[in-house]
Amino acid sequence: QSLSSRMKANLFLFVFGIVSGLKSLNVPRCPTSIPGINDDWNKFVPGHMEVTSDFHLATNGGTAEHKTVLWMCATPERLYLKFGCEDNYVVNPYATCNDALYKYDVVEMFLTSKDATLHQYIEMEVSPSNALFVARIDNSNLDCSGIIDNLLNCNQTGIEFQGETTQGGWEAMVSIPRVLIDAGQRNVTGYHGNFFRVDRKLNGGTDYIAWSPTYRNPPCFHRPESFGILNVQ
Repeated sequence: QSLSSRMKANLFLFVFGIVSGLKSLNVPRCPTSIPGINDDWNKFVPGHMEVTSDFHLATNGGTAEHKTVLWMCATPERLYLKFGCEDNYVVNPYATCNDALYKYDVVEMFLTSKDATLHQYIEMEVSPSNALFVARIDNSNLDCSGIIDNLLNCNQTGIEFQGETTQGGWEAMVSIPRVLIDAGQRNVTGYHGNFFRVDRKLNGGTDYIAWSPTYRNPPCFHRPESFGILNVQ
């Protein structure tokens, strides 16, 4: 796809966002005492991170059976995220880098610099079995058709993560180097992105959950026109 066509597509998405009202989050600066991934985040996140529980079914914007909460903060070098997932049935048998985590319980993050093309973004997934998936996505059609995912070696991304079960479900903590998603740009003050959750159910069904619903059925997470805006302080 030519540069001019990509610029036109991004302009369309920008105008579309103004008209439809893109979702947004103001991501605060982390305090200097940001914890490590293996520390007790439960003592840290209240009051220090932006929090949202505004997650809905990705296909129609309806109410999901189980609640999802996201906390976020940023430093000049990293984004810190924590997902809290209420659940009465947690399952994901995969435990290796870049396994097909999306087939079971998982949280997913799609992020790109606010000034970068929406055809290219980073996809990251963390499972309750403590596995990571990372890929650079080339989405020329801005949809789930024709996607090229360039898998990255998890150990070479600089991402720190932890997924684990809890008494009422499971949670995931993620620390992402901003250089990984800044697309070579400097002084990035915001990102386009979306956050998702796949919730497998005991009865065999699945809820596909999104911060910014994509309104596609069958479910399709790869819809950059639904990306929200993350303003980093």
